[in-house]
Order: sequence, then structure tokens, then C-alpha cells
Amino acid sequence: MSKSKPQKTRQNVKPNIYRIVMIDPETGKKHEPELPYEASRRVRGAGINKREWRCFRTLSAASKFSASTEEVTEELTFAALWKVFEENELVHLEVSTRFNAISKSRHLHFFDKMIVNDIAPLTIDSWIAHVKAPAYLANQKTTRLSYRHEIKLLKQVLHYYRSRFDGRYPMPVLPKHLERSRVKEKPMAPKKDLSTEQFQAFITALKSITEGTRYECIAVMAQAQYAIYGRIQEAAALFCEDIEPVKGKILVRRKILWPRRLHMDAIVKDGLKRGEGKVIISKFTTQLLRGWMLKSGIREGLLFSVNGKPVPYRAIQYHYDQAFQIAKIPQQGTHIIRHASLTEHYATCQDIRQTQLMAGHKDLATTQIYAKVREEAEVETQGKMDEKLRAMTRT
Repeated sequence: MSKSKPQKTRQNVKPNIYRIVMIDPETGKKHEPELPYEASRRVRGAGINKREWRCFRTLSAASKFSASTEEVTEELTFAALWKVFEENELVHLEVSTRFNAISKSRHLHFFDKMIVNDIAPLTIDSWIAHVKAPAYLANQKTTRLSYRHEIKLLKQVLHYYRSRFDGRYPMPVLPKHLERSRVKEKPMAPKKDLSTEQFQAFITALKSITEGTRYECIAVMAQAQYAIYGRIQEAAALFCEDIEPVKGKILVRRKILWPRRLHMDAIVKDGLKRGEGKVIISKFTTQLLRGWMLKSGIREGLLFSVNGKPVPYRAIQYHYDQAFQIAKIPQQGTHIIRHASLTEHYATCQDIRQTQLMAGHKDLATTQIYAKVREEAEVETQGKMDEKLRAMTRT
């Protein structure tokens, strides 16, 4: 028959220090072990953040060990820091944001073997010179304008290091680094606006290139995006259950997340970028979507799908750009539709608060951007009219 092991009890003597007493379960007798004091100290460095426990013969030795928290440090490389950052910080972000950060991190391998405390402003200067070198740029996209997103990611990682490992670490990323990271000047982009005639031409072109294909739903999706004043991920996430033709209501309460990695399916997520959702009252749009339900045979689930899955973002972007090109409109991308519909909404109602409600903006200053587009056009038009009036009234 095996002998019962003595039970250990701990009595708190000081913070992080305990006195150990062993109790014999058979006799109930108490006795102190050879090392009766157990103490802990904080161990930080190289991705480690935990407590280390040891036993001591005297209380003074245990107190000295417990007070040595700040003395336990280890050198941490940037590669080790990134691993901790990815496991503890990126995991809390949305899928698309997380994959975007991981994709950009490939430009930060320059720092991998460096000790984080050795990264200084001059180190950032060397990195900028490295990524802007012709040999490095040759492997990048020809549309590369700057490395400002990579600079912001580097700053975020180093802030994480300062908040978790070393509060005295001076931030090496300076404001001037953002300016120096520019590769070339950004070309002048066309104004983010579409007239009603341009939108009609866009839809006509989009119908012509998608009709009879498996992407026929994209033309209807574009009209729905304009009608709900939404982002493309909101229009693509409409469900049949969100459409109420009798009441003329559309419930916008979901969005699609398209991971920026190959062979990964899109994710349908509840809630919008700002808030849980919104309601659009439009009998015309509900009838339009009802007509698509009847034509496609879709009665439940995703309203717009390809082989039962959300429409790939690349397919939407490609067909939008093709339609803009056919309609001879100098625009690209999918967000221009939301911008155009909100601009037209404000031009129609002249009520910035109503437009803010439809946009789902938290800050009214963001909505005012849409109001200024048409105002600038009016000022420009009036300037031309003034020139004509001046010419006509000259004597």
C-alpha cells in the first residue's frame, strides 16, 4: 500500500512571498520543509511575460528575489516581437484587416534580426533607402506610390513593444519618415462624383457585359448599392429575408468580408462598419430586388451569389471597371457608387442630417465631404457663367 504524500499549505507573508507548511494527512502533524519560503518575480523579455517561482531558506533571501523584477530582462528581436504581436494583437482585428497587415509585413523583414531596442530613426532611414532602391522596386507593383501603410504598421508594432515590454523605449518612427517613404507623386484623380446620366450609362454598360453570364447579378447589385447608399460589401450581403416588398423596406444589416488571400472563402458578418444596421424605405428598389429573386429562383439566403457563395470581390471590381471604360467614364473601383448616390441624395434634399443618416456616418464632418462635391461644381459653373456675362456686357 502506497504512503500518502504530505499536503502543502501556503501562508501569505508579504506580497508575492509565501511561507510553506507541510501537513501529514495520516497524523495531521505539521512541519516546515528545508526551504520554507516561496517567492515570485516578473520575467519579461524575448516574448516572455510571466512569473518565476523559487523556494528559499530565509525570508530576506525571498524578499530580495521578489524585488528583482526590473532586473530580469532579455534582448528581443523584431522577428520575435512580430510573432507576439501577431498572436496577441492581430487576432482581435477583422479578418480582412489582419490579412492586410500580414501582407504588408513582408516589407518589414529588413528588421527581423535586429534587437528592438537598437531600432533608431537612422535605422528607419536605412530601411526606407532599402525599399526605395530600384532593385527592390522592380519586384513591386508598378502602381506603388509610397510605403506609408508599412510605416504605420511598423509604428503600431513598436508602440505595442513600448506598452508591453519597455515603457522607456523612444519611438524611432518620425513624422518626416512618412514623407520620405513616398516613391512617386500620386496622379490627379477625377472627382468622386457621377451624374445621374453617367450612372445610367454605367448601368447600361454593366448589363451588356454581364447579361447571360454567371455574373448577371452584379448589374442588379450595383443598382442596389446606389439605392441603399451603401458600400459594396453591404449590397453584396443582402439576404432575401431582408427584402419586404409589401412595406417597401430593405433591411441593411450585414456585410461581406473578402479575405485578401487566395483559396479563402468570403465571410458574411452581422453589423455594418458603423452601427448594427439601417432601414431603407424604397418601393422601387424592393420591386427591383423582388424581380431578381423571381428571375434567379433564389428564395432564401444570399440574394447575390455565384455557385451558392458570395460574389468574389475581384469579379465585381473587374466588371465595374469594364463598365466605366465602355461608358467612357474616368472612374474606377466600387466605392464611387456609394459616393455618387450620397452626393445625389444631398443635392436632392439639401439636408445634411438626412444624408448623414443614410450614410451611417458617426461624424457629420465626413458627410460634408459629399456635400462639397456638387457645391464646388456649382461654383465652377457659375465662374464660367460670369465670364460669359462679362463678355456679353462689354461695350
